[in-house]
Amino acid sequence: MQKKTLGILLSTPPTHRNTSIVLGLLQVAKERGIGVSLYLIDDGVHHLPSSSFSEFHCSHVKLFVCAYGCMQRQIPISSNDKNTAFCGLVILSDIIRGTDRFLALN
Repeated sequence: MQKKTLGILLSTPPTHRNTSIVLGLLQVAKERGIGVSLYLIDDGVHHLPSSSFSEFHCSHVKLFVCAYGCMQRQIPISSNDKNTAFCGLVILSDIIRGTDRFLALN
């Protein structure tokens, strides 16, 4: 049986209520054995320097961050983090197409 997958787009900053919604979704996905692809874009890239970012790192989560969004907001891209892929919208398109369900939290 193929593992279920969930794609999540988060475009809001750490102070927005969507952060707790995403963290809740990640917990439920973990409990149910669902793989998650999380893409941070726009103000969502502000999670990188925040404490919420470390909470996104789970064994069932693949984390993608919009490199252009980081550049626009002067957020440094760290190549030291092997668990985070800095990428563009082509990857987001692949996530949308390649997951069983996709949620956009704007």
